[in-house]
Formats: sequence, structure tokens, C-alpha cells
Amino acid sequence: MWKHNLCRILSSITHDSWRSIIKILTVVLNPVFCEDDVPEPVGLFPLNSLHTTKDISNSYLTAGIAVGVSLAPGPDDKPGGSYYFPGSPGSYIDIPKQPKLDTRYSISIFAWIYNQGTAGPIIIYATGTSQYALHMFINIEPANFFFRLTGRAFTSNTALTYNLVTVNNWRYVGYTYDYNTGLQRLYVDGVKVREGIVPKQEIATNHKVRIGGNKQGDGRVFKGRISCVQIYDKALTQAQVLAVKNRCQYKNELYSACLQHISLNDPTRAVEYKVRSQPADRQTLVRRRWYRLKSEAGTRII
Repeated sequence: MWKHNLCRILSSITHDSWRSIIKILTVVLNPVFCEDDVPEPVGLFPLNSLHTTKDISNSYLTAGIAVGVSLAPGPDDKPGGSYYFPGSPGSYIDIPKQPKLDTRYSISIFAWIYNQGTAGPIIIYATGTSQYALHMFINIEPANFFFRLTGRAFTSNTALTYNLVTVNNWRYVGYTYDYNTGLQRLYVDGVKVREGIVPKQEIATNHKVRIGGNKQGDGRVFKGRISCVQIYDKALTQAQVLAVKNRCQYKNELYSACLQHISLNDPTRAVEYKVRSQPADRQTLVRRRWYRLKSEAGTRII
């Protein structure tokens, strides 16, 4: 229990005077105490200037393809922390169909969104036809958040909806489905806002993932910003949903903390240049992968 309480404290304190302390705590403590209590995502796309459309999970997924979108401030108001979708069918990020993203049974899916009031898809599994697979939408303007689970054979289930009320602000939204119980839940800002029971079924996750843009045959287009898309192959609990709220931020800080940036102003320091017995920079500059030893195999941090 104390671990969850620590996670909540770390994720809730935002005052500038505590910024340095919180950064140290989130980098040093949170990955150890908080992430141990949640499963690893099958896909983790920060959607920012540091990682662009790359996946930073342990799945090593193929990166997304960005079309007609641009970098914009993120949930923490820092530049390059999200992608802006201008509200046209030609503005989207496509993540290719990959086995890891086909969760098939249970699923949890989350994103940070900055909705500007137009109805359209936030995240969908795109069939490329008029058929709907799983889809997360703003379905009624300006701010009705909507998720519908779809079966493998395109069977439709009762949707969960929630009125976000406001626009032009950041919200952490998500959905979970438990294959074993049929329980589906809708989350806003880490809080469960809707739930229901649907039949036990294999779900339509065997398609590419599209962020933004529009669905074929549906003219609605999301306008706004999207950051930190997370996909899990399990139904996360309420505590876990809250614990992963700032997961992309933690990963960004871990990435920065593990790299040393040194400015070399000496023009003779070319990649192949040697100084007496000192090896050339090509031999000494390497990209290292860092691991947290929480299991026998270890878990990749960056």
C-alpha cells in the first residue's frame, strides 16, 4: 500500500518550488517502486521530440509513420511534448500492424489528449474498410469521450461514454477490458468514470493502429494534440491506471539521466582522428542500453 501512496504523491505534486526534488524522486524512486506494480506495456509511444513516433517499450515495435502532424507543447507545457493534429483527414500517425499490438484478449489503452472541440478518432485499430474495430473517439462535439469494444468478427458492443465538459486542456484518458470477466471500464484523469459488462470475446486488435486522422467511411476528424499512447495486454487496476499516468515523463527523465552530453570544441576531434595512444572517437563513442535488474533477465530502461 505504501508503494501506491508514494506513487500518488509523486504524480500529484507539480509546484515549481519542488521541481528539482520531484525530478530526483521520480527518476530514482518511482521506476523502482511504482513500475514494479504494473505490467510492462506492449506498446509505449511518447509522441514527443525526444522519441518522435518510436516505441520505447520492451517490444521493440516498428515506429509510427507521421503524416501531416507537427510537434507541439505537451501535458507538462514543455515544447515538443506532443503531436498536433490540425483536424484534416491527412493528419495522422499510423503504427503498422504487429503481433505485440494484437492483444486479442484483454487490453488497456491510454493517451493524453488536448481536445479542441471537433469530433473524430483519437486512437483506432484501423481496418481500412467501413468496418469498425476497437475505437476511441471524441464522438459528439465538443467533448464527449467515447470507446467501443469490437469483437474479432466485428461484433459491436455497448459503448462507454463520458462528457469531458471542457476543451482546450489536457486530459489523461483510457479504457480497460478484462477478457476473463467481461468487465470494461472508462477512465479520465486516472479515475474510473464508467463501467459495464460485455460478453467474453476475442477482440479486434489484429489491425494497424491509427492515431488521429479519420476512419475510412467516417468524415469526423480529431483536432488537437495527443501524447503518450500506452497499450497493455492486460486490464489494469484503478491503482495501476493512476501509476502509469506519467510513465512517458519518467521514461524521458530516465533517458536523459543515463546520457552524458559533452561539447567537444576542438576541431581536431574528428571521428577517425587519433591522439597518440588514445583511440579514435569512433571506437570510444557507443550507444549503451541501460537495464533495471528487477528480474532474472532485467528490464530495459532505454
